[in-house]
Amino acid sequence: MNTLKVGVIGLGIGQSHIEKYKQLAAVELVAVADANAERLASNADARVRRYSSYEELCDDPDIDAVSICLPTFLHEPAAVRAFKKGKHVLCEKPLAHTAAAGERIVAAARASGKKFMMNLHLRFTPASTYIHALLESGELGEVYYSFSSYLRQPRGIPTGIGGWFYKKAQSGGGALLDNGVHLIDQQWYLMGCPKPAEAMGQTYNKFGSELIGKEFDVEDFATGMIRFENGAALLFENAWASVVQEPTHLLRVLGTKMGATAQPFIVTRRHGGDCEQVKPEAIKTENPVEHFVRCIREDQNPIVTPEQGWTLLKMIEALYRSAASGKSQRIRATLT
Repeated sequence: MNTLKVGVIGLGIGQSHIEKYKQLAAVELVAVADANAERLASNADARVRRYSSYEELCDDPDIDAVSICLPTFLHEPAAVRAFKKGKHVLCEKPLAHTAAAGERIVAAARASGKKFMMNLHLRFTPASTYIHALLESGELGEVYYSFSSYLRQPRGIPTGIGGWFYKKAQSGGGALLDNGVHLIDQQWYLMGCPKPAEAMGQTYNKFGSELIGKEFDVEDFATGMIRFENGAALLFENAWASVVQEPTHLLRVLGTKMGATAQPFIVTRRHGGDCEQVKPEAIKTENPVEHFVRCIREDQNPIVTPEQGWTLLKMIEALYRSAASGKSQRIRATLT
């Protein structure tokens, strides 16, 4: 097995990518990049090449694949450059800060012929793996509804270097685009990724401006519903900041034969007019980095496709438009 040579761009969340690459056989971390000189110096192995920009790392001909772990507004230029230089790309979520930027990433991925995957890690949990297998086998029946709740207390507002998380020009959005993309994706994935039809959403900024200041120009709480063309519905509530006794994380999927929650992991089967709990079998799962590397080696398509990443952005943008207008919004999610 030939050694796959990888580079990691961004040494914040990128550190978790580095640790996972190091656990894999025949994978070598050959380069890292970060614009922050102090972080670059303190986090890079002395044997690894260090670059101060994503451009330099992408231009390194010795690299086969890259992880992009940058602020959201930099995903597009970094990914497009990586594809043009012949690299496979694993990108942190969301795909981009706008659907238009995301579409350009998808086009670059298609043109390159290289593997592309977003790090939507909730697809890879034991619960998601098990429930999705029930979906594919038909054991769930018709999946018609899902709900998620992810609520943090006010201290849960992220900052990041330079506060880019809460500056819309750099992040593209707040809690909905940061945490919400994970939960909405997990719900959508466990429903079979039906085609979205319309969205109704509402966003709030109740704590961010108070705790951080006027530069906080995104939402700290979002809620809404997405209706799909097959009649199924997805509801969610997601907060960086809310007045709750303790942080909460719940996800539920309902089918006509079985229902399941992913947090906590419980599977229930209909038994006549009653319901009985099913004990899940042991499940072997991959982490996203492991899956990405295997897809490169075996020439398989990742379970997170570029088109799905773009459709998620279209759903979220429709939720933002609905929040701004006070009206439901159609979702037109067809790539050319």
